[in-house]
Amino acid sequence: MRDDNLPGKSAHRAIRAIAVCMILLGVALSAPAGAADQPVIAAASSLNGALEEIRRTFTQATGSKIRISFGSSGNLTRQIVQGAPFELFLSADEAYTAALVDKGLTAGASHVYAVGRLVLFIPAGSGLNADSTFEDLTRALSDGRLRRLALANPEHAPCGRAAREVLEYHQLWQGVQG
Repeated sequence: MRDDNLPGKSAHRAIRAIAVCMILLGVALSAPAGAADQPVIAAASSLNGALEEIRRTFTQATGSKIRISFGSSGNLTRQIVQGAPFELFLSADEAYTAALVDKGLTAGASHVYAVGRLVLFIPAGSGLNADSTFEDLTRALSDGRLRRLALANPEHAPCGRAAREVLEYHQLWQGVQG
């Protein structure tokens, strides 16, 4: 499905890259003494590909370098609570940033920088049909055509929790848990 009111994929990428570069430039300019040369950013592992590209672009454009510490949002939050010297935290889950704000460990409120969308991807030739009602998926589960389903771990990833909620809504969760 495509929303014709939204810019294309490359425009989205460019807008995100510009926004993150602006944030990174602000971080580089406002980092505490001693860290100004190379600010350290904590980021959810799911951002690795995008942030590596943004880091290269940022360094080429500004000459400034940044360090990025990738990990799970929960582990990065624990590190921040224990005093890790991060200038910016890009979490995959708003609950972690809200907890840091509540503890007074941030310079201000947290802000949403991206909104994820769940996607049902079915490879060509699989014999399954992607439909918004999940009717074929339901039939495929009962007739044995659905052999594998991959999703992020709901215990750790917000997108996994959202996927579980969708599967529960369509009464498929019990059948696909294994």
